[in-house]
Amino acid sequence: MKLHAFLLQVHAYPKQLEALIDLLKAPNHYFFIHVDKKSRQMMQTSEIARLKKRADVTFVPSVRVNHGGFSMVRATLNMLEAAIASPKKFDYFHLISGQDYPCMSSAALDAVFEAGERSYMYFDSPEETENWRKNKYLSRTQHYNYTDLYIPLVPQKIQTWMIKGLNKFAKSYKRPPIPNIYAGWQWFSWHRKVVEYVLRFLKDN
Repeated sequence: MKLHAFLLQVHAYPKQLEALIDLLKAPNHYFFIHVDKKSRQMMQTSEIARLKKRADVTFVPSVRVNHGGFSMVRATLNMLEAAIASPKKFDYFHLISGQDYPCMSSAALDAVFEAGERSYMYFDSPEETENWRKNKYLSRTQHYNYTDLYIPLVPQKIQTWMIKGLNKFAKSYKRPPIPNIYAGWQWFSWHRKVVEYVLRFLKDN
């Protein structure tokens, strides 16, 4: 039986999170949870307290997650690094959100991955990539971005205003182009070999 690590990015709805984990619960399923560091109230809930006591649940170091920022990638890497370091030797790693909901049983899900070494992720088609390298991608990669800027003790509303101003100012300066850029969606189901490749690539580069 293959071992599965579910990596959950969470920022709200602790009751739904606990229900989701209960639905996915199985002897070969384990859960690594990243809670947005900004979600302090969530960490004080009874649901999180119960989850912390479970042997199949691990909470990873939190970062302040900002939509579209590298912080989203950092949160994912924190979970991947924690899961790959586990003595459990997981076969598959599934990145989902705390607001997802399974549309099949755990047994049916396992059956999909029992045969062979399959990985699933969505990325742009060659036609989309060729077109969007000249259009869509440039608006996101040509300019410096301060989305993840954080200044302690400064109120969140003021920080939001400052970041918007800095991002607007930064559009006056272009970054060097990123050659051969590709893009896709955040969520995935990866075989262990893919995870090991990604983490090794990041370490070497």
